Amino acid sequence: MTVALGAPAAVMAEAPSPGARTTGTYSSGDAPGTTRSDLVTSNVRAQLAGDRALKGANINVATSDEGVVTLTGSVPSITAQREAVEIASTTAGAAVVNNQLRLIYASPQAPTRN
Repeated sequence: MTVALGAPAAVMAEAPSPGARTTGTYSSGDAPGTTRSDLVTSNVRAQLAGDRALKGANINVATSDEGVVTLTGSVPSITAQREAVEIASTTAGAAVVNNQLRLIYASPQAPTRN
């Protein structure tokens, strides 16, 4: 019996995204399907992940059948929060953005309790 050994398969490492870490809530669970809402969620996530202004943000994106995009999670600044909402609201298929993003407490731009 002869066994042929080839070169090991290359492992492709994904480069870290320059922007937000994102998760998505899809109609069939954690993986995107073919529904309009899943497409909107995937498009919003891709744009958030590619935006350097959102570095340090952790954002979950969910889109209803009616096109309501809900953003939850944390952002490092008010500027980042506004950027995330702007990205979501200008994504094709997004009708309304429900902004539930919170500032990271340790962020210098987080509100004080005075």
